Amino acid sequence: MTHNNSNTMKKAGVSLVLGMAIGYIASLFIPSSTREKHKETLEEKTQQLASILREDDPAQRVKDIFEKNTAQVRESYNNIKEEFISKLAELKTSIQDIDRKKYQSLLDSVLDRAKEDKELTQAQLDRMRRYLRQDFEKIKSGVKRADRV
Repeated sequence: MTHNNSNTMKKAGVSLVLGMAIGYIASLFIPSSTREKHKETLEEKTQQLASILREDDPAQRVKDIFEKNTAQVRESYNNIKEEFISKLAELKTSIQDIDRKKYQSLLDSVLDRAKEDKELTQAQLDRMRRYLRQDFEKIKSGVKRADRV
């Protein structure tokens, strides 16, 4: 009987080691496909957000915020907006699940970083904040329109 138990134990040990080896080998392939899928999802969310938040007249918006429309202020505006859209897309939630609190928190963090740009005044940043806070409604209505299509 002890001989039978030792054979069973050996088989169980071999099975355990074999299972661990197969699991390890499989894990080498999973992360790359998961990263690829995450990257694709992130790109899709970024494109969808950029599409929803596209302005009818970006030049007028830049002028409203910065009181001028130079290449430098357009670049500042585009950089802030791109960073904000990127941060929104990175949320581990779907676009329709972005709530006002998360939206405003991300907006505040992006604009706080933009304060470091000495070319922008506090008044300009405040106007940018106002405009981008209004865009929250665009996201909500844009997602609803996409759901209906």
